[in-house]
Amino acid sequence: MTSRKSDAPFDFSRLSDGAQATTGPRLDSHALDNAPEAPPEAELDIVRAPTVEMAEVTNDTTPSLRIGLDITSTDGSAAVVGDMVIVLVDGAQVATLALTAADIAQGFATLDLPALTAGLHQIAARQIDAAGNASAQAANDAVLIDLSAPTATLASGTVNADALADAEVLTLTDTAATAASVSLVAGDLSAAA
Repeated sequence: MTSRKSDAPFDFSRLSDGAQATTGPRLDSHALDNAPEAPPEAELDIVRAPTVEMAEVTNDTTPSLRIGLDITSTDGSAAVVGDMVIVLVDGAQVATLALTAADIAQGFATLDLPALTAGLHQIAARQIDAAGNASAQAANDAVLIDLSAPTATLASGTVNADALADAEVLTLTDTAATAASVSLVAGDLSAAA
């Protein structure tokens, strides 16, 4: 080891065992404040999780999924052409989508899911960049595949127009003691008892 002032080696041979007193320049707070800063830590490539959006209830067994992309971040986490999106249904991977320039330009990608069975399903996605960095899994979105036919209920002689428009088949059942006349204006169906 050498001294800063004289570059002469330190001689530790004359020291005895035990604690030793040393003298030297004192560092004041000004010297500590002006010490060189540590180099910044390398920033990790972070891939932001995409968002998933779809109808909450549908009778379509291959519903369309909209995958929202972060295209505005300037820290290297924004989606770029060639990034992959992995789509999961009920925790199982069902599709992989490579992002295109059109997807990036519009800020989202769309995908028709493979056939789903009737019932409630959890949909999620994960984005992977070209370097293999994967985002966290996007928050789940749920979709209910409902294959039962909608029904309309006749109450006080009136059918709700929205229920009538959504019903594929309108069935009217008379529970009164005497039959009443029925008119269906939308289909111009009339029946009298």
